[in-house]
Order: sequence, then structure tokens, then C-alpha cells
Amino acid sequence: MKLTLKIAKTLVRFINGESVPNSSVKSQIIEELIAENILFRKGKHKKHLELINEEGLQMYLANQLQINNLNDYISALENEESTRAEFVKITTDSKHSKERTFKGFLVNCYTTIKAELNEQEITINPSLGSFIFIYDYETFKIPKGITVVGVENPRNFRHIQEQKYLFE
Repeated sequence: MKLTLKIAKTLVRFINGESVPNSSVKSQIIEELIAENILFRKGKHKKHLELINEEGLQMYLANQLQINNLNDYISALENEESTRAEFVKITTDSKHSKERTFKGFLVNCYTTIKAELNEQEITINPSLGSFIFIYDYETFKIPKGITVVGVENPRNFRHIQEQKYLFE
């Protein structure tokens, strides 16, 4: 999804505290921002939109559209001589993103483990050289007798079966 110049300028108006007529900004991005409780639609007959979560807007721009500086993005769109390299610099600097790309964690084991994820039974038994990634960790449950160990060293994580003697 691309952020058009018109919508980008409208977002700056929101950031500056302006209320914008709903009819002047028809866009899928605007609808997503309303659904995410970043923009608020008020009024019954003459509807207007207002920004209610500026931090949420900045995170949305960075994480969904890879835009870390809205004003630089607008300047690049307005400048007909903007190079592709300048657009790449403006739209893909992920170092400022405060949100992790993935939530969750990797799981490895040296024996088969029956666990529960999203209220469904799963079997954890990764093949040698592979791991299981648990994204919905909030619903992940393992039996009480299982020992969980945090491993920072990737070699130890990869070769967990060599650590088996430590737990016998």
C-alpha cells in the first residue's frame, strides 16, 4: 500500500492538530488508522476526522509503510528530481523502529514434548538443525515436569541434545 502525497499532507494536518472533513480524505490507509484507534471520526451529519494517537500514527508509518519522517517523505514526493536512492533512505531506515518484527521465541528439545498452543495440542519434536517458533506465546503451555532453559549461545541451542546429560 502506497501513501499518496495528498494523504501524507493530510496526516501532517492531523499532527498539527487540525480536524479534517471526512469526505476530503477517502483512503484505505485512513480507514485502517480509524480501525487502529489512531484517528477518530466524529459528528453525525458533517463528519470530521481527528488524530487521537500521534505516537500510534508514527509507529504505523514506520512499521506498516516504512516511513520514519513524514516531512522528508512529502519533500521527496514533491521534488521531481528525487532519486530512487533518496526514497530508499527515507522509507527503509528500520533502525528507528521501536517495535520488534516478531514477538515470540524459538523452541528446541532433545525429546518429544506434548504442549498446548491456542487450546490445541501440539507436538514439539524439531528435526535436527531446525527449531519451532512460538508466536502466540501467551497461549503456549507445557507440562509441569519440563525444564525450560534460556540459551544465548546459538551453538548450544542448535546442539541441545549434547546438553542432555546436564538434566538427567
